[in-house]
Amino acid sequence: QALNLVPVEPGDMYIIEAGMPHAIGPGVFMVEVQEPTDWVVSAEFQVGEVSISRPAAFMGLSMDLALDIFDYSGPTGMEAVLSATLKRRRTESPTETLLVGPEDTDCFSARELRVVSDTEDVHRGRAYSGIVVQGSGEIVFPDGQVRLQQGDTFFVPAASRHEGYRSGEGMTVMLSFPPGAPADQREAEES
Repeated sequence: QALNLVPVEPGDMYIIEAGMPHAIGPGVFMVEVQEPTDWVVSAEFQVGEVSISRPAAFMGLSMDLALDIFDYSGPTGMEAVLSATLKRRRTESPTETLLVGPEDTDCFSARELRVVSDTEDVHRGRAYSGIVVQGSGEIVFPDGQVRLQQGDTFFVPAASRHEGYRSGEGMTVMLSFPPGAPADQREAEES
């Protein structure tokens, strides 16, 4: 009850800065990409049918110290919250859109890959994780392929010998890269 209700639409993307209290409402299906950390403080002890103990919710910290992580000076009111968090996508090619780049954070980057027919992986040589958010297809190797469908998650090591992706019906994959990836550094230098 203490948070602003933000109506969301399919395709919306938000950057939630560290310290901003937030919650995911009922009926929202989403992909969350975040800085690689296990530091999460929950300000609630009941999430649906799941009960969370106070020590687990506060990571063993006292209540005062745990709640001190929130930034209470941030934006207030619907317009301020939306202008601080709603993010625009930046289409870079017919197959790829930059979602989160170095101008947003140095903690990670994220891209949306649209696979139509045979699509080369321009990120070969970089480690990343992927989530198939729509459609199905496969990741293609010189000697075979691995089938992918909506909801599948996977990891591509930098040494992977895959060639790219293939989909007859179309497939959308969210790619998430660790901090300091070489392409992110180039983008930061160019901007």
